[in-house]
Amino acid sequence: MSDTAISFVMPIKNAAPFIGDALSWIATPEIIELGKSIEVILVDDGSSDNLNAALEDIMDPVGIIKYVKHPGSGKVSALNYGYSLSRGRCIKFIDADDVLECAWFSLTEAWKHGGNGRWAEVHGARIVDKQLKPIAVYRPPSFEKRDEAFKNLASVPRWSWCVSRGLCDKILPFPAELPFEDVWMAAATVRWAQSIRVIASPVYLYRQHGYQTFGGAFNFARNMVTFRCRRMEKVISCMISHAGRFDMNEAEASRVLRQQADYWRRLQDYDAGTLSVLRSRLPTRLKMKILLQQRTPRLCGCVVHMKWFWDGLRNYV
Repeated sequence: MSDTAISFVMPIKNAAPFIGDALSWIATPEIIELGKSIEVILVDDGSSDNLNAALEDIMDPVGIIKYVKHPGSGKVSALNYGYSLSRGRCIKFIDADDVLECAWFSLTEAWKHGGNGRWAEVHGARIVDKQLKPIAVYRPPSFEKRDEAFKNLASVPRWSWCVSRGLCDKILPFPAELPFEDVWMAAATVRWAQSIRVIASPVYLYRQHGYQTFGGAFNFARNMVTFRCRRMEKVISCMISHAGRFDMNEAEASRVLRQQADYWRRLQDYDAGTLSVLRSRLPTRLKMKILLQQRTPRLCGCVVHMKWFWDGLRNYV
């Protein structure tokens, strides 16, 4: 069995301004004490900025960083490649513009015990701006109803998970045609994990950028919503064509995901009219989500902020 307890895999592309913050935890006393039980795999996915110069300023007292170059064929491929190089008994993906807080190491448990079985831990985060100023709090779902989480395609961010190698072997490699990974990773986790432990505490800084297509709070313009819809349609199509990866056949996966496929199809149809949405067979909550995003994009952004604020008022343990 590997002596490496956990592998952190970080895809990087043109993140030189943020990489210092993203890797600042490596030089803290807590991490130095853990020593070589940790490895950090940086996958440079074709950066054209001054990333190499920025990496030279990173303090790595124990020597746990492994930097590799990738041909620049996209984040999905970079994640697959980073995972193929990992040795840890469990895996955690992190992003090059975010910050993992050291509190994560004391609040999490399973990674300390090894990779036996198929377990997962999922944690909360502070949503911050470019200068790391807090905006709100992201709180992960409870996953008490696994089937509902799969059916509704709970889009838990990839960075929110830490999974055992036994579970990761079920999730990865991501299909090459997958447009983004969050939904696939959450769906595969809820299908295959023998246990999921939720850490509500915000132990990660999730940096927001104005150009984000999925994470930005105010990105509800028609072109952005349409872009999301088309990508989600590709994700659903990919999940159905790879239904065996979720222990299903294509017909079963298509049936389970029919509602989500209808939702994303209708959301991008701005010309259908309000009555068409209201007469659909979608649940009321999904009808309201469609109308809110299509008819009142600014209000939709406010609702997101209110939800984030409410999540931040809850008690965290």
